[in-house]
Amino acid sequence: MHKGFTLIELMAVIAVLGIVAAVTTPLYRSYQIRHDLTLAKNQVSQGLDRARLLAQSGRNAAQWSFYVPEGVLFEGSDYTNKDSAMSEVYAMPSTIKTSGLTQVTYDWRGRPNVTGTIVLRALSGEEDTIVVTIAINPTMVATTPGDSLTICHQIPGGGQETILITDAAWPDHQSHGDTQGPCAGGSSGGSHNSAGSSSSSIPTPPVPPSLCPSRFMIGSGNLITLTADSSVAFINMAAFITFGEGGPPIPIHVCHSTDAGDHFSHLYGGPGSCDGNGVAKGNAVEPTGTDVRTLHLDTADQVVIKVNGQYKKKSWLAFDETFLSSDQTGQIIMLVNGSTVPDAPAYNSNPSLRSYLKSQGLANAQNEATIGSCQLLLVTELGTLGTPSADFQDDVLLMQFN
Repeated sequence: MHKGFTLIELMAVIAVLGIVAAVTTPLYRSYQIRHDLTLAKNQVSQGLDRARLLAQSGRNAAQWSFYVPEGVLFEGSDYTNKDSAMSEVYAMPSTIKTSGLTQVTYDWRGRPNVTGTIVLRALSGEEDTIVVTIAINPTMVATTPGDSLTICHQIPGGGQETILITDAAWPDHQSHGDTQGPCAGGSSGGSHNSAGSSSSSIPTPPVPPSLCPSRFMIGSGNLITLTADSSVAFINMAAFITFGEGGPPIPIHVCHSTDAGDHFSHLYGGPGSCDGNGVAKGNAVEPTGTDVRTLHLDTADQVVIKVNGQYKKKSWLAFDETFLSSDQTGQIIMLVNGSTVPDAPAYNSNPSLRSYLKSQGLANAQNEATIGSCQLLLVTELGTLGTPSADFQDDVLLMQFN
């Protein structure tokens, strides 16, 4: 004789199973939603990283993009006309909806064409986000110029001058009686141009009535305008910049424009243009040597200097920064005879800028530039201003107008 379940016992088991299901089903559903959200975030993050790395590696010399809603990595920036054979799919869970940035395209430097937030939203309303920014590797000397102010600086001992400073430096200047906006009637500080005691102060070139009026003038926008046909010698004296302290040297390329920056040419030779990736195709300057090139420039030519530092680590672009003598970011400081040499720190076993220029006979004991009246000295910092590595010796270029 076999003993079976009674109807009451069977109903009790079913009731228990129902209770267990009622408790565990929402928990499993919640787990599944969180899993889908995590999976979607990982897929988008991996797709973005892959697009950036492909662009940096120069694969097919193209931009690479990631289309968020469909999780598609593709070559170029036109999703509609993409080459499917060159695309990769990072499958997105159907339970996840996206908003915010729809597509992110990276250039050969690994920089996105847009910055912002990608929002991932689950059916439950739970959200997660991915922020797309221009990343700065702390081991690099990359820079993001901050906001700046034009102020009238009161020179100790008398006089005033119009200079450009960062927002962060304004409280200190204000406490010393400086005022916002250019000085009335222009600078009364003569041909002297002070960078102040802080490397975050950004001087602009002096604009006196005459520097070397028979050859050139410095006008608004820091444009160097020739007043007569001239033979101009470009003497690149140094390029002390490495990838991190004690690291390998970063090649420096210098280009010049005679039409106010509309077109650039390699100053020391090399194939291709001086735009985009073509800048690095020019001949790099000697890090501790002297490169000299003399050009004949015409009356009314407006000269702009472009300085680029680019370094590839294995197959990816680790560092790439470019600044112009006319961009007024403070990364390139223009000195004339009598200008106060910036008090930039010594870095990476190199002497300070003041010590270096003194050793070259280009500065005196009062830390004033001692160059000819028909010479200009451009000192460049490609890194972050105001940091211990901002020594303003990434490139040192002397221009002689004959």
